Amino acid sequence: MEIAIPNLRHLRVFLAVAELKSITRASEHIFLSQPAITQAIAKLEGLLGAPLFERHSDGMYPTAAGEVWQKRVSRAIDHIHAATLDIVKDNTQKERTPKNLIALISTTQLRALIAVCEAQNFSIASRNLAVSQSSVHRAARDLERLLGVVLFEKNSLGTSATKAAQTLSKATKLAFSELRQGIYEINALQSKDVSMITIGSMPLARMTILPKSILQFNERHPDVNINVTEGPYADLLHHLRQGDIDIILGALRHPTPADDVVQEELWAPPCRWSLVKDTH
Repeated sequence: MEIAIPNLRHLRVFLAVAELKSITRASEHIFLSQPAITQAIAKLEGLLGAPLFERHSDGMYPTAAGEVWQKRVSRAIDHIHAATLDIVKDNTQKERTPKNLIALISTTQLRALIAVCEAQNFSIASRNLAVSQSSVHRAARDLERLLGVVLFEKNSLGTSATKAAQTLSKATKLAFSELRQGIYEINALQSKDVSMITIGSMPLARMTILPKSILQFNERHPDVNINVTEGPYADLLHHLRQGDIDIILGALRHPTPADDVVQEELWAPPCRWSLVKDTH
């Protein structure tokens, strides 16, 4: 089941209330009316199916679900913030700071960005998103204007993503992965764990350790869905760092293949297997 990614503005509203413990103070901080903030929180709670705050006379305090969500949303926003900072650092339009940009960027624009980067074609991207091609074009071009950089260029094969587009797309996929994990964790708190774990498996692992591990895991967590993707290590590592898969099961690599992943040894020789995870 596809997990709906919340509105980016609603996420910023949630963080402001969680940090300031007050709708009034959050309203002054992010320049949004109190009714709009109340409505945004209500929409998030409806989407997540859980209360995010406890209302007390001295302020608003995150519930257990709210604490989980605050951690995940903070990490998601950090991913996007770092990417926008990298993209606009040489931009001469100083009035558009990365912090201000995040307030203007929408989830719709980011979903369009990812779709076009992956499809390398606006028509295919629109079909994948189940929206009109003009909507995808508009979202992508609006994002270009906000950032002040070119994101897509036409070539003989279709549409190519620039370095800026690739940077923001990767950060966005990691951010969306954080949000999905937050939703899974909140579901688990309510004893309705229907999360998805995507495992990247080397061929030999799929025939040995993995099947037995999945069976044992499913006995304890019957509602968790497990998706296994098999492929060459380089491809799996790329998808891990993009947030498409959660872990890789395969032989240890020395040195560690990238500075943003960690390896854990599962057992020693004669065959050294490892679990590789994204540190994001």
